[in-house]
Amino acid sequence: AWLMGLSALLGAVLVILAIAPSTDGPPVAAAARFIAGLHGAPEAAAEIERVLRDLQIAIYEYRGRKGDPITVSFVDQPPHVQVSKPNREILKFSACPKPERDFQVRLGAFWTGPQPQTVKINMLDEDEFNILSVGTSGSGKSSILWTVLFQLLEKVSPRKMEVYLIDTHSNSFDMLGRLPHVRAIARTDAEAATLLRHLRKLAEDDRELTGNVHRVIVIDEAHLIFQYSEYAEQITQDLTVLATTGRKKGYHLAIAVQDPKGENLPMTIQRQLASKVVVSGINSDEGYTKRYLGIEGTTKLRGKGDMIVKTAKGQRRFKAFFVYEGMEKHVNDWDD
Repeated sequence: AWLMGLSALLGAVLVILAIAPSTDGPPVAAAARFIAGLHGAPEAAAEIERVLRDLQIAIYEYRGRKGDPITVSFVDQPPHVQVSKPNREILKFSACPKPERDFQVRLGAFWTGPQPQTVKINMLDEDEFNILSVGTSGSGKSSILWTVLFQLLEKVSPRKMEVYLIDTHSNSFDMLGRLPHVRAIARTDAEAATLLRHLRKLAEDDRELTGNVHRVIVIDEAHLIFQYSEYAEQITQDLTVLATTGRKKGYHLAIAVQDPKGENLPMTIQRQLASKVVVSGINSDEGYTKRYLGIEGTTKLRGKGDMIVKTAKGQRRFKAFFVYEGMEKHVNDWDD
């Protein structure tokens, strides 16, 4: 009897909540277990789960099957069951809080309740020192690099950080050339090989972090130089040294590739990229990303900034900040 009453109550409440803003939460099964636990009847979880799934379908039908199918989620802060449409709006970079500390960057936000929580990467942490962004062309993987770059350029003084940019596919980094942090921009394979050999020599010559100056190396579309460049072998050797021994000397890597397997990103380098971000569209086979990156759930990503980050501290699905054209004009010139 209590189950029938609960079903009726949920039906009424969920129809009302159907217009509530999107909230990401555990799936229907978690809600069923929670409600069953409240009533001291864990054996009823399967039946409650069925009721919730029926409600999910019924509300979608009631709306005339318009738009994306709704979801029934359990939110634990405060505990409630909520019906919502997926949030597929872009999260603008203007919503990103100002950096609190040097080399701490925010990639985006996630929700477990009404207020968003930001996803942070501490690039001074040994487990989050380097960043890898993976996704197909146009999926937003390069936006992660820009999100990291803009926050570093805004917060960290050029006295404490040097930036080296490599993109042999486009000239998108040219707009940052005016900033005192930016020491070099490589636009060709030959320039990339020369730059990385120079940085390797600096790392090998320096016994420790010289003057507490960090060197940040950003490489977009890196698979092009690993797979197709005539300098691929030399570049791989130099980057391997920078990734393995450069960490103690303040060298950071932020790399974006379309595909992490095989020659696209040598395993000697990939192992050193502790913070891994996967964006939608990389591959329809979840076993692929689990095998190469240790990340699960990639087939559920829906685009428009829907991403997963994996570090030594765990995995988190989040909405990435969207970097828009012209933002470079607002970066601090550091005239001092």
